[in-house]
Amino acid sequence: MMVRLALIALFSLAAVAQQRNPQLESQIRELEALAADSEMKLFVVGAMADDLGVHRNHLFLLRRQTGKSFGDLYVSSLEDRRFQHDVILTRLRAIREEINGKSRQDAGAEFSAVPILFVGTSVDRNSVGTFFAAIPEVGIEFRHGYVTAGFPYYKSAGGQFSSGGPGDAHVTGSVYGTVRGVELAAALTVGAPTGDRSRGLGAGKTTLDATSTIGGRLGSFRPFFTAGFANSVFNNVGYQRPYISDGNAGRFAGGIEAPIARRFRAGAGAFVVRPFGDQMVYSRMSTASVPAGSGGTQPPHGPEPGMGGSMLGKGGVMPSTGQTTPAPGSEMHVWERGASVAASPDELRDHGANAWVSIALHPAVTMNVGIARSFPFGLTTARFGLGFNLSRVLFPRRHF
Repeated sequence: MMVRLALIALFSLAAVAQQRNPQLESQIRELEALAADSEMKLFVVGAMADDLGVHRNHLFLLRRQTGKSFGDLYVSSLEDRRFQHDVILTRLRAIREEINGKSRQDAGAEFSAVPILFVGTSVDRNSVGTFFAAIPEVGIEFRHGYVTAGFPYYKSAGGQFSSGGPGDAHVTGSVYGTVRGVELAAALTVGAPTGDRSRGLGAGKTTLDATSTIGGRLGSFRPFFTAGFANSVFNNVGYQRPYISDGNAGRFAGGIEAPIARRFRAGAGAFVVRPFGDQMVYSRMSTASVPAGSGGTQPPHGPEPGMGGSMLGKGGVMPSTGQTTPAPGSEMHVWERGASVAASPDELRDHGANAWVSIALHPAVTMNVGIARSFPFGLTTARFGLGFNLSRVLFPRRHF
């Protein structure tokens, strides 16, 4: 009986000894709150891993296996090594001071700049043809924004038609931040008329595209909504269209994205384009011939809106324009009518759904696979793309 009582007392004392004091629990909760911030998580986990002498991926693995917080994992590891709680508390405070120092350093470097060297490529395929895009971008990224310049190259092929060349060079400025957990961003893109609009490579004028985005976090999910205005719509609606529209339009998109594995992210959403006012369409798929050596199949220059060129619904070919207008009741799409045609806003209304998967092949290489469906045009477009973040390779230590 006495032996049993002694064992009970011994185990009770051991249990009391292992109870964590309130200060220790407070430090654990504070560190876990810091780790919940996406901008601080890697630094918090890295500081714990360095103190324990393990790789931070080891802590991520333990968290998935046990469901414990990073703070609990850190303290449990020290307890397993027979450290006393007062020693553990001292080490936790040292880690917290290190994190606070990092925060002050980041605040002092608020306006430090990071170079941007990025090349995005994509191939879109649908029943109309195949559309290739390569867009090198150079610029500067700040803590809450960036400025980039892009120099796109496009190539289109469909049936017996093939054409390619530079598109409209553009400059984009963006600002972004988080307010009470809500992600906010705004961007303005200004394009120069460097692309040949007679081959559907550019709008033939200075273009503007302004967008604003709001997003948030619901667990591991990120819902978002984007609204914007543009005076020309082409490759900014989720898929490359067979034409460029020259005219004002509102653009809207929304969806949700989430990680599905360590290097995989997936998302789905919808998009809407609502043109208004006068509209001009420059086809990328015209089959009118041009002199040899011109670099592609190029139609004659079409008329401007309001100049008496393409008269919709009259049928036949307008003299000296190289344009064909459909007869009444024709099922031709707007980009099939000719190289450049006037169109009503209703003809260019577009909306649909899309889905995508992003795979991080390397810190500097991302692969994107997606599909988009335009319901008014009856187009299902499959997309494959690769993004190369060259600044990650050239400047590996200069990233936020």
